[in-house]
Amino acid sequence: MRTLTFLSFIALVPFLTGCGASRPADMPETAPCTITVLQNGSPMSGVVVTLFLDGGNPSLVARGTTDSSGNATIRTSLGDYTTSGAPVGTCKITLDKEFAMPPESLTPDQISDLSSEESEKYNRERREAMDKARIIPSKFTSAGSTPFSVEIASGTGGTQTVDIAEEN
Repeated sequence: MRTLTFLSFIALVPFLTGCGASRPADMPETAPCTITVLQNGSPMSGVVVTLFLDGGNPSLVARGTTDSSGNATIRTSLGDYTTSGAPVGTCKITLDKEFAMPPESLTPDQISDLSSEESEKYNRERREAMDKARIIPSKFTSAGSTPFSVEIASGTGGTQTVDIAEEN
């Protein structure tokens, strides 16, 4: 009977200790983080929220996707290792959501026949059409241009609510 109990314990060890990659030595401390995304006060679902730790490892990925209440619970990955929470420190918040690209108004052959000036005008009009079609304005999709940030405190974490209409 003791042998059976011991073997049962050995079989359970992987489940008790967890499977997957071990925590990398350069993985920063993380703490709970929820970002809420609104548009004109209404929750936005399906928005990919990505956090960039100021001065942090560019391989570090802290991300979540908003639910129907507009809340994204952040998880952080480094290589094969993923943990709950966001890296402790100040993080820039970027937002993105899939959108339907406006159709091309010219064929590839027509585009290649454009003069330099016509090509510049066409590309400018195309960028403007894409910006109008975007659900999330392009300035919120880059860590270099987003006005949003959150402070993640050790132990307590951080929360932030952003309204893209108020910042647009």
